[in-house]
Amino acid sequence: MEFLKKLFSGKGRELKDETSEAVFMYSQCEKCQEKFRNRIDKQFDLIMNYEDSGPAYRAHKELIGARCRNTIIFDLEFDQQKRLTGKSIQRGQFITREEYEEQTSDNTLE
Repeated sequence: MEFLKKLFSGKGRELKDETSEAVFMYSQCEKCQEKFRNRIDKQFDLIMNYEDSGPAYRAHKELIGARCRNTIIFDLEFDQQKRLTGKSIQRGQFITREEYEEQTSDNTLE
């Protein structure tokens, strides 16, 4: 029984913000401070750049939270191996996974 608890608890598993399949981005609204976790799938969300210069792939995301109607816009750039090389955000800020998890752990205590 202890084996099943360990298997499904997720403890001991190292969480990565970038894998071969996806990138996880954490952001926060500049108006209401709502925090977001977004998964960018490298197979389906990336757009190939056909221009001679610039990144090989791009991703564009627009977020609207539950607390306010502010639209957060972020753009990501990737190289030929689909590794994240650049990012920019409007109407919000990027935060770390730890900052995001602070909010989610606070919500579970209430």
